[in-house]
Amino acid sequence: MNRKWTAEDCPDATTGTPRDEMLREVDELVSALEGTELASVARLAKRLLATARRTFDLEEKRLSTADAKSLVRHAREHERFLEDLGTLVTLASRGDREAVTALRADRFIPEWLAAHARTDRGLPA
Repeated sequence: MNRKWTAEDCPDATTGTPRDEMLREVDELVSALEGTELASVARLAKRLLATARRTFDLEEKRLSTADAKSLVRHAREHERFLEDLGTLVTLASRGDREAVTALRADRFIPEWLAAHARTDRGLPA
């Protein structure tokens, strides 16, 4: 797992384990994006989309239980990431190499994770 993407460990084991799974899947997807096989990219992106949804749902439930003021902003960040990842699934499933390349998912995914990890610092344990 590429720890440079998220230097912050999750303060809660309930969401930490799915989050670690999500990060492993990100590594696999980013590696696949370097190759030429769009079917693999589509399959890995679809799997990551499902894992990210589960992870974000757990995180948002934790925020809601703690009555965290950041819940709405945090949920919006999650939704934006899921939408972008869904776009990658669609483009890769269509076999649209040019559009997949233009999306620059190999950059936006790690950059989003690094930025979002900083917002996770303030989450309740």
